Amino acid sequence: MVGNIFDSLVRWCVPVFIMVSGALLLNTNREEKLTTFFKKRAAKVVLPFIIWSLIYYFYRQMRNEDLLSIKDFTKDFLNNDVYFHLWFMYMILGLYLVTPIFRAFVQKSKAEIIRYFLMLWFLLSFLPIFNHFTSLDMPNYAKAVGQYVGFFVLGYYLNTYGVNKRLRYVLYGLSIFGFLFTIVGTYFATMINGGQFDSIFYDYYRPNVILEAVGVYLFFQQMAKHKHPQPHKWLIRLSNATFGVYLLHPIIRNFFFQYIDIQSYTFFTVWLVTVLTVIISFTVIIIIRRIPILGKVFS
Repeated sequence: MVGNIFDSLVRWCVPVFIMVSGALLLNTNREEKLTTFFKKRAAKVVLPFIIWSLIYYFYRQMRNEDLLSIKDFTKDFLNNDVYFHLWFMYMILGLYLVTPIFRAFVQKSKAEIIRYFLMLWFLLSFLPIFNHFTSLDMPNYAKAVGQYVGFFVLGYYLNTYGVNKRLRYVLYGLSIFGFLFTIVGTYFATMINGGQFDSIFYDYYRPNVILEAVGVYLFFQQMAKHKHPQPHKWLIRLSNATFGVYLLHPIIRNFFFQYIDIQSYTFFTVWLVTVLTVIISFTVIIIIRRIPILGKVFS
């Protein structure tokens, strides 16, 4: 139950990251050639992605005491099977590929059309849940709309058009409901599943998680309006290190798993492993970023 609570409270992280990316990358004031756009993204993402994929392939093979093989690495790399958390890189690269298309879409569309797109995307997020708890097997129409593209456009919409104060507080309330529903819904889904953990409500593209993400995004957006326009240097440094921290953290986490019984899922062990992993990952990446060539390649 402790693990469920902690996990439920952070389901918004990836969606909010995508929403922030959409707010920045779909900004219609930003005009640049396709070649310029893709060169920037390739330098920041593609090379670190390949390097970290190699690192995790070697790491995985050594832990499993398996042989190294160029053929196996290539197959795993193309199938997103190198290491669990690298799925994020494939998703980000996919969003970058469609960014020019959706820039044109939001630039040419009225707010009403964008709202229609977002409403359709939100409603389709209920389909996997209906399929999961019923005998129905409706097609996953959400793939046609784009599970993560919806968050991308949602971030742009909230940044460009915003919401009034009254609606913002309603969304805050729905966000809290989303958090509670994720916890309680996962608990009962697991009970229905005979005690076998059921993660149906953990998926990022679920209405409860979407509500969580919207509330968190609006909260920080509102906070940003009242802050000094120049962020502190330490905040910029931490922000610049987050990409590398995400890529590194499983290695640090797995190290602590050897010495701390995380399976007990007590309040103390979950927090201990989380805090230690975050602190050490940030420390390592900040040090690496100070090394000229390694900083660009690894983070």
